[in-house]
Amino acid sequence: MAEAVIDDKVKPGDTTEGKTAIQTDDAKGNGDDKPGTWPDNWRQLMAGDDEKELKRLDRFADPSKVYGGFRNIEKRMSSGDIKSTLPTNATDEDKAKWRTENGIPEKAEDYELKFPDGTAVEATDKETLKVLTEAAHKIHLTPSQFSEMLSAQYQATEQDEERQKTEDVDFAKQIADELHESWGRDFRLHQSMIQQNVSRNYPDLYDKLMRGRLSDGTPIGSSKEVLAWILDNEREINPASTIVPAGGGTIIGTVSDRIIEIKALMGNRESDYWKGPKSEGLQAEYRKLTEAQEKIAAKS
Repeated sequence: MAEAVIDDKVKPGDTTEGKTAIQTDDAKGNGDDKPGTWPDNWRQLMAGDDEKELKRLDRFADPSKVYGGFRNIEKRMSSGDIKSTLPTNATDEDKAKWRTENGIPEKAEDYELKFPDGTAVEATDKETLKVLTEAAHKIHLTPSQFSEMLSAQYQATEQDEERQKTEDVDFAKQIADELHESWGRDFRLHQSMIQQNVSRNYPDLYDKLMRGRLSDGTPIGSSKEVLAWILDNEREINPASTIVPAGGGTIIGTVSDRIIEIKALMGNRESDYWKGPKSEGLQAEYRKLTEAQEKIAAKS
């Protein structure tokens, strides 16, 4: 590289804006350069044989601009605008030093659990927060970056919960409409039988069970298969539970008494059993009563 020479004969006023009193041995003697100016080939002298660097130097009008760019980078690094990068294959000591320089906690558990607005995060799920802090520390997130990540995580969770609630409500309505159609006027009776079956020995179980989910994510309370299974189970345990008066009302516990009542109506061809709006219901009730009586007899 050419040796720099300082022209000690330069007097005040000999330099102009953008010029300097430094010249090089290579520049001297070519007859074209004046003392106190940069040679025309200053870019080639700085870049050497590196063509890429020569092209980069084409962006600068003169060497003073190169120095200005260097000083600007120094100032930005000093102010923290530009952070140093973690060296490849950094040692634990290198990492600790780099984290300190960049305001990153020494340990994952040292991150403050706060949202960007300063609100403290409720540590309801400590295991999840532990995973998040460890992941943040592994990729060297600053406290502010970690805070933003926490905020995004909680917002995503809340959105998922709201979406799930909406989907559950819509699905429950769809299943209720389908059961209304298939169960007909026995809809409320079957609902009562299902609740009675689940709550018979465990009064607090019904709500907990119905709010649970199957392995495929289906709410148990909206699963037609589960409801049908519970209903069948209740019929087996209590055959009389399916019997209600044709005109509505409460479940009749004594099947034989109701059979006697309906048989009395059957003896009169002009009764409600044979004629009128109640006839179809009474006849269906009688069939259920006799089926229930047979099941009760079989169980006994």
